[in-house]
Amino acid sequence: MIGIGAKDDIYYIDYYIKTFKVLFPLFPDEEREIHELVGEPATPYFIGVKLKGGDNIEIFYTQLGKIPPATTFIREIIDLSGL
Repeated sequence: MIGIGAKDDIYYIDYYIKTFKVLFPLFPDEEREIHELVGEPATPYFIGVKLKGGDNIEIFYTQLGKIPPATTFIREIIDLSGL
């Protein structure tokens, strides 16, 4: 799991990681380039992606807004991804 900070710089990303004790990597997207590539959804927006080799990917999960509690979310991701 990674996070993309739409319109955020590295200083805000560092603050966010420390404040909310985020345990996955977060990357700044100051110019909103990644945000634009995924269709400029409202945030937070979650996308589950399986890398299938080369340029072949499968989107198996999308969620706009708050995700369910962690254990429910992880179970859903495992089930939907086929892990």
